[in-house]
Formats: sequence, structure tokens, C-alpha cells
Amino acid sequence: MIKLILIVATIISFALAATDSEMTKKMKKFKIIPQIVSGNVPELLKITFDSGASVNMGNKILPSQAKNQPKVEWNADKHSFYTIVCFDADAPSPADPSLSKLVTWMVGNIPGNDIASGHVLAPYIAVSPPKGKQWHRAVWLVYKQPSKLKFDEPQVDKYTLEGRTNYPLEEFLKKNGIGEPVAGNFCMTKFDPHVLDVYKRLICCNKYNEEKESL
Repeated sequence: MIKLILIVATIISFALAATDSEMTKKMKKFKIIPQIVSGNVPELLKITFDSGASVNMGNKILPSQAKNQPKVEWNADKHSFYTIVCFDADAPSPADPSLSKLVTWMVGNIPGNDIASGHVLAPYIAVSPPKGKQWHRAVWLVYKQPSKLKFDEPQVDKYTLEGRTNYPLEEFLKKNGIGEPVAGNFCMTKFDPHVLDVYKRLICCNKYNEEKESL
């Protein structure tokens, strides 16, 4: 009986693996699943910057290429509302991700994929790793809301990291009745000179530029 259960479990696990989207497979490879997302990410989120750079399942994009809010597209239902979130999964460094899920952009109540009409919860800044040689995972996720929501989360100030670090994403989703992401994407990024411009505007960031280059 036990042997039969094990065989069935193995068959089910293979069947589930076979249904993984390409995005899910990539996120598993980069350990975004299960570190950040627990389930399948079915659709590729199209993200294009005015620099010409496009996010593509783990490709490398520097902060200077992503300094302005991108154009984002997914297969949205125009009658539904969505939340989009972007964060640094390795802040302040992959060796010490104590500030992981540092939100760099978050917009809720997006009608269809009309982001300009959504409710800004965290104004956009580029994922901006401090000085160091390691690449950070910049993760982008879109969630379908059950309806238009009345958010009581305070809007994050664009000049501070307060409210951005260690963002309680799971709590936010559970409280608002939001399930697994419907689309996502990610890229790798690391320090370049544009980060210094970002840090000049943000309170409490310059200390990270004093860290050793070996981070």
C-alpha cells in the first residue's frame, strides 16, 4: 500500500512539473520559487524600458537602463483589477539578504493593464544594489484582485526606504484576498553609477556604498 502511494505521488509530481510554464521553470532555477513565490507563474510579463532594455527571464539589466518606469504588458481582463509589484530579492546583498523583498514599485487597483489609472502604493525607483560584484534578482509580479479594493496601506514616500524593506507581501495578499500571481518576470542587476543618483534621493542608503567591494 505504501509503495502504491509513493508511485502515485511520483506520477503526480511529474505531471505537475510537466505543466510548469517556462517562467516557472526559470524562477525555480533562480530560486525565486519557493523563496518568493510558492506556486506557478503562468504568464510572461512583458517589461520594456525607454532605454531599449527588456526584462527577459534572468537577463542582465543595469540600473541606468531601468531608471525610468517601464512599459508593462500582460494578458489582462479589462473588467478586472490588478496589483503589480517589483522588488529586490537580494537586498542589501545576496550574502546578507536581510532587507529582501525591498519594494521598488507597487501599484494596486489597476483596471485591465492601464497602470496610469491604478493606485500607487510605492512610487517607482530602479532596483539599485549597493557597491559590490554580485548580481541581485529584480522580480516583477502581477496579481489579479478579486475586485477593486480599498487599500489602507500608507503610500510609500519616494524619498525613503521606510515601508519598502522586508515588505510583508504574503500578509498583503492574504488580507486583500489575492491569490497567486498571473504573470511575472525577472532580471539580474548590480551596481552602476546611476545607483549613486538614486541614493542621493533616498534616506539611509549611502552607508551601503561604503561596504567592501566583495559584497
